Amino acid sequence: MAEPLTQLTLADVLIARQRIQPYVQPTPLVQAHGLSRRIGSDIWLKCDLTFAPRNHNKYNGEKDRKTRMNTGFLV
Repeated sequence: MAEPLTQLTLADVLIARQRIQPYVQPTPLVQAHGLSRRIGSDIWLKCDLTFAPRNHNKYNGEKDRKTRMNTGFLV
């Protein structure tokens, strides 16, 4: 049976981040110089599709779920 939906909190996100941090590599921010000049403000892009492994967001969620299962901590 599916788990009931609960409201996601900032604390939930920070806990998940801590659990998966040893398993993932951050993706860099790159300044979009042309767009920054055009808009008149610094624009930075997170290049997930360029630098991160394929399906890394799916992997991060799955790794978090498995970590919670292995520690007996299910939300």
